[in-house]
Amino acid sequence: MSTWFAHTAITRLLALAALLSASVAALAETTVKQIDHGINVCPAFDIVQRNILEVTAGADGEEAIPQGATDPVAVEIIFDASGSMAASLDGRRKIDIARQALGAALNRLDQSDALVSIRAYGFDSSVEKSPEASCPNTALVSNFRQRGQQHHSGITNRLEPYGYTPIAASLHAAGVDLSGVRARDRMVILITDGEETCNGDPVAAAAALRARDFAVASYVVGFDLDAEQRAQMLAIASAGGGAYFDASDAASLEAAIDEAVGVTVRKQERVIKKCINDVRGGETVAEATVLGPGLFTVGELLPKQTERFYRIDTSVGQHVVLRGLLQSHRTYPGENGKPFETAYALGAFTIRPYHPDGQPMSIRAARKRNIPGTSFFLEYTDQTGSGIAFSIGDNYDWVAPDPLFAIEIDGETGISEIASTGNIRFTQNAEPDRVLQGELDKKSSDSIGGDDPIDVWRIALPSVSGNAEGWQGVVSVFTETAVSGYRLDITVAGEREGETVALADNPGGSGYLAVAAIEPEQPLDALIVTLKSKELDGAVTEYDLFVVADG
Repeated sequence: MSTWFAHTAITRLLALAALLSASVAALAETTVKQIDHGINVCPAFDIVQRNILEVTAGADGEEAIPQGATDPVAVEIIFDASGSMAASLDGRRKIDIARQALGAALNRLDQSDALVSIRAYGFDSSVEKSPEASCPNTALVSNFRQRGQQHHSGITNRLEPYGYTPIAASLHAAGVDLSGVRARDRMVILITDGEETCNGDPVAAAAALRARDFAVASYVVGFDLDAEQRAQMLAIASAGGGAYFDASDAASLEAAIDEAVGVTVRKQERVIKKCINDVRGGETVAEATVLGPGLFTVGELLPKQTERFYRIDTSVGQHVVLRGLLQSHRTYPGENGKPFETAYALGAFTIRPYHPDGQPMSIRAARKRNIPGTSFFLEYTDQTGSGIAFSIGDNYDWVAPDPLFAIEIDGETGISEIASTGNIRFTQNAEPDRVLQGELDKKSSDSIGGDDPIDVWRIALPSVSGNAEGWQGVVSVFTETAVSGYRLDITVAGEREGETVALADNPGGSGYLAVAAIEPEQPLDALIVTLKSKELDGAVTEYDLFVVADG
């Protein structure tokens, strides 16, 4: 396959991906099936975890913010003042819309102790409007300060759109700026209406910021972007360990910037967005509360060596994954016996499996003692049809009222050969009409992990007149590695006259973008794309699958 073809197909793929994926946040949203307790349904498990880790963990998603840290959170806002911001949208200049939205966000930041600075690019009209002269124009126009809305707005209100868009250079410079600030956490918020135009690599720059000794997370607000521009911004946010927020007009821009700075405020104030769905468990296995799939919290402060019991009714062959998530630091009785959450001490809880008759199972209990946002899991395959009981508690410490536990129940046979296609579950030797049907040049979406380790897709291919090889194109899988760090094995096979034709194994490895160029020696009737999770760590990763034709 020619370099030109691969580049063209991948470029089209990125454009299609961006067009159909408005934002990282939108990609991440899922509907959680839950029994009706009259309580609002929590968001997906991974979304709850991400929201918590944004506050409790460093930008690399792994190292906890040092216990006892009292320094503020530092954020550098990179403001686009390039020439394209002079364009009009709904009768107003885009830069004027952005100034107003930024001003509202700065007002919100003034209500916290966060350190805020402004960097801008493209505003220097004293230089020639050429890449050589304008691309170096990125500057820290307003230094770090707390509650500096008036000062920051006064500076940005004087910036006029003019030159080019050096996003990579601005990200690199922001890292230098942030390195000189004493802060417990650091982040960048990029506000832009266009892609890199100075031959830099902003995705690599964002990844480098995240990999520094003091990790910096990159959040991106895209304003009035086209498909290819949005694809680049999604990639920057993913590589930078942050999130992407999309905006198409004044109202959505203000909301997007507010959502981005909301992360800063939550980090500064240590406000954790928890999922609360209290369902009291029984005091014995015989009194266990029966639950189905969903997300739940125990709803009471439990002394050590105290358990609350729940039961899941399953059939022979069904597979259960129980996932736990710490949502609080160590919590114990405070004044008047009310729960008191410590500021930094590690929380803990245990999920312990039992047979419904009360006998402990041979499956090892799952326990974590760590910062909020830490998750764990255990699995069970029903071989007798008796179901499973389990308890929430801990032998060594108090358990907060809000440890989150998720119940996921697989299909009928529930072994490693199980795969999922939306609401249809099938084994590897299923008939083709039971496989989810993808379409060329359109997004196919699902999730993988937990009790769903394999997904299989079938994409029918058109006949190509005059081409001995038939259809040619690219298969790609986009995953949100910033959320779950998931690794996938991806196998692409062909189908011809009902027979499977081997094509490529592990085409793209793992990461945000996995790509396989398909150039069969003979025409194919369809492609069969199989995704397998390489490790079961309890996380569920959502993905988008694209199959794009050449030309």
